[in-house]
Amino acid sequence: MRELKFRAWYKEKNEMREVAMLRWENGRLMRIAGYWPGTRDNGWTDHDPLEGRYELMQFTGLLDNADNEIYESDILVVFDEDVAPVTDDGAGPMEVCNHIVRVEMRDGEWGVEIPKLDDGETGWHSLHRWKKDISNDGYEVAGNIHQNPELI
Repeated sequence: MRELKFRAWYKEKNEMREVAMLRWENGRLMRIAGYWPGTRDNGWTDHDPLEGRYELMQFTGLLDNADNEIYESDILVVFDEDVAPVTDDGAGPMEVCNHIVRVEMRDGEWGVEIPKLDDGETGWHSLHRWKKDISNDGYEVAGNIHQNPELI
């Protein structure tokens, strides 16, 4: 069983926060508390009204090639073993087809949408199943959509 944990993007201050506690009542988030990234000495707490002030991101249960935790809305660089032509006409040098993708939950599983390539590879890939496949050489967290939107 994987560890269930969250982080939160605090919209008012444009900062990522590590979440240690969530309290829900009647389907509404009523209280959130946690620690500042990298510390367990200095905490924070916030309470009602919270609606629209935080965006929660769930831990996927996976680590990237550098042992960084992968969360919902993270941006990954997927290292692909395939190569493709650098130019549209297919002539000239070849390069590795790494992909920049966003982690999402779809149909109950964490995954990424890979753009269509010349060889037809496209579509949704489950990170849990894909990690066990030989279809890629792994992935690394490059950032997240809140702090690094320019990556997507």
